[in-house]
Amino acid sequence: MKDAKAQPSAGAYLDADVDFARRFSFASPWHLVGDARVSWRGNEKSALSEMNIRESQWGRVALGLRRMTSATLAEAWLKAEIFDYDFYQHVSSIGSEAAFLWAASPTFHLISRDSVDRRDYSLDPERNGKYGWAGEYARPFFGANNHEFLSGGRYLYASANRKDHGYNGREASVRFLLKLPRGFELSPFAAWSVERYNGPRHSAGKKRPQGRTPAPQPRLELLIGYRASGIMVRESDASFLGSCSTAANPNPSPAIPLSG
Repeated sequence: MKDAKAQPSAGAYLDADVDFARRFSFASPWHLVGDARVSWRGNEKSALSEMNIRESQWGRVALGLRRMTSATLAEAWLKAEIFDYDFYQHVSSIGSEAAFLWAASPTFHLISRDSVDRRDYSLDPERNGKYGWAGEYARPFFGANNHEFLSGGRYLYASANRKDHGYNGREASVRFLLKLPRGFELSPFAAWSVERYNGPRHSAGKKRPQGRTPAPQPRLELLIGYRASGIMVRESDASFLGSCSTAANPNPSPAIPLSG
């Protein structure tokens, strides 16, 4: 769209999730794991004369296997997600994700993660296709409460029905997870990303060079929340699972944008 540009806005999140993990037997390193999550996000920009309020909803269910040893954690999941924008258009997806965590020491983890899914856009079928990413992260712990600092980067890619909507990109991000009294958490997050799209190659009847790279997109977020952990988890596993599973996610927000 001509003269379109990003605008800063104020917003809020409301998230809820349920996670479970069940060991196959007392001596087994294998667990059956699953989660169900919902999220609502609202943004407001009063300076805009029309459509100055935006909201979106996101939901996910997933089931997988986890193998844990004293120093490693490996996971593989099948997942289904849906992202709805202003109750007007939505994106649904089904796919898989995997993660591997190595605890180099009790206070330092290295994490590899990847995700692949098939997306279907309700109002823009040309964007339907395969989307994915792969990333590497480091996570040291610090302080008496084991606060966390997660940093790293990931490679992004998309192969859409229409080639113009496919892209390759990269993202760097940092996230703190500060553990507050009574189970509350404060999580500042910042990311920088850029995608190189395959097109569009035509505009107003004129051929353009293939490939376009939008300006790098910064993201800054400050989240505060409450976590009740240990659901359906043996007490001896709860602290390790809590530190390895949810916090291994480098991105605290739903990851299905309407624009691809």
